[in-house]
Amino acid sequence: SYTVAVIGCGGRARAHVPGLQADSRLKVTALADVRAESAEAFRADYGYTDAVIYTDHRELLQNERPDVAVVTLWT
Repeated sequence: SYTVAVIGCGGRARAHVPGLQADSRLKVTALADVRAESAEAFRADYGYTDAVIYTDHRELLQNERPDVAVVTLWT
């Protein structure tokens, strides 16, 4: 299995959820968004109850060291 961090929890991230849920090897373990309430809503909406929330993606990457990072920020 692979741990997954989602960086950016808005509309673009929500578009990636079907792919994340389709692969049973993936476990979303951390979320980052500058707006904590966006990450909290994302976690609740998709049942990622164990995912740790960060408002700083650098802190997430340093602390969690995920196998996969899905970055869904504006270019």
